[in-house]
Amino acid sequence: MFGINAGKQCVAMTIYVIVYNEIKSVNIWDTPLMNMLLVNANNLYAIISQHIQKDFLLLTDVPEILSINNDTFNLEYSDSFSGELWMKYNNEPYVTLGHAFHEVFNAGNYKACLLTIGANTVAVLMPFPDVLKVFESHSRDMHGIPAAMGYRVLVSIEGIQNLIIFFHNSCNYPGHNSENSLFELKGVKCHRKISLSNSLDNTTNDDTTSNNHEQLTKQQESGIERENRLAKLREKQREKRQQAKQKESVAERENRLAKQREKRKQEIVSERENRLAKQGEKRKRETVSERENRLAKQGE
Repeated sequence: MFGINAGKQCVAMTIYVIVYNEIKSVNIWDTPLMNMLLVNANNLYAIISQHIQKDFLLLTDVPEILSINNDTFNLEYSDSFSGELWMKYNNEPYVTLGHAFHEVFNAGNYKACLLTIGANTVAVLMPFPDVLKVFESHSRDMHGIPAAMGYRVLVSIEGIQNLIIFFHNSCNYPGHNSENSLFELKGVKCHRKISLSNSLDNTTNDDTTSNNHEQLTKQQESGIERENRLAKLREKQREKRQQAKQKESVAERENRLAKQREKRKQEIVSERENRLAKQGEKRKRETVSERENRLAKQGE
């Protein structure tokens, strides 16, 4: 499929898929997309190989800047960790595969790494905590074992311990020298940056740059307009809340006055009843002569 490049592009392919994961999550990749990634990564390999005049790339040959479509990324790499695949304990300067994964994914907070075992390089991505994806561009069967008529694979694995078991199993097949499975691992972080030109193309077009600048200016202006619109909307909402409070206070005032009027009515009735009761009591106590005098005065 890739002619003279076949079997040489795994480093370029793995770094390409790691960066592309920042554009479209590896969790939703499908077969057509992965085929497209292989073709584009092969083109990347051709550019790097021609630039450094080498057929087989090392992890030290990976680029520090990579542009895919209109997105440009600065690539940050961790220190390299090396060891033997079957090591059980660290033996400085060499480390176990588990130690290397821990340093990159846990201690270093990287979300992807390049892993070379023997002469083959794969990409390991961690889209979620303890969820890992292994992208293998070499021909493999459904179990990850090299196969002449196999396919490139994207394997989902849960947990670093299971990831180590996967690589042990994939390298434990007839004809493989398991005693000399040296590995090198390097973490990768991708930092997206705004760029008006493609960093892989050294030639720029002034008109294109001007158009990109105008588009950026329009985006900034639209952002300012949006902020103004939101500010006006917040002001209107604040006014509505104040009006609602004012309406509530008027209603409360009317209720309070109504209660006061009702209370006064009740007080007036009570006072009248008390007055009449006192008059009736007083009349009961007055003598016959006092009553005659009172009626005489009323008659006058």
